[in-house]
Amino acid sequence: MFIAFILVFAASILVPGPMIVILVANTAVVAILSSLQIFSAIFPRSEPDRRTTSSHAFVSILVPAYNEPPALLMHTLDALSRVQHENFEVLVIDNNTKDPEIWQPVELYTRTLGGKFRFFHVDHLPGFKAGALNYILKFADPRSEYAAVIDADYEVEPEFLTAALSYFAEKDTGIA
Repeated sequence: MFIAFILVFAASILVPGPMIVILVANTAVVAILSSLQIFSAIFPRSEPDRRTTSSHAFVSILVPAYNEPPALLMHTLDALSRVQHENFEVLVIDNNTKDPEIWQPVELYTRTLGGKFRFFHVDHLPGFKAGALNYILKFADPRSEYAAVIDADYEVEPEFLTAALSYFAEKDTGIA
């Protein structure tokens, strides 16, 4: 946008007359857009309705992984082990990682985290991340009311499920 402003300004110097009108219009547009940016930064945006969540809602946390460094994925699982919510499970799906030295340490580590954590490894699973998520949903606990997808390199806060679930005041709400 700034480059366009400079080009119009330079043209107005070289070809006066009609270019002055374009320069003034360009300046007005830049001023309006800048004002809108400032306005949106100063005034809070509306939030969807929230409700007090029950710790009884069961959540399946899905962690798709492909060729992730074991230490990175274990760090993510550590953070998930500290989630402050009563009813959840963590399903880790490693799809198509060829080297067992990458996925087997994570599988062993997952077993140390307790019954809420399960690990799956599948070779030759089509569909990339979507294929892995569709596959793992078949193994979700039947009590599961919600599914949360956490990337293998993401560290959640302990209260993330409580905060996320509070936005589900309406039946058709989703969070991306």
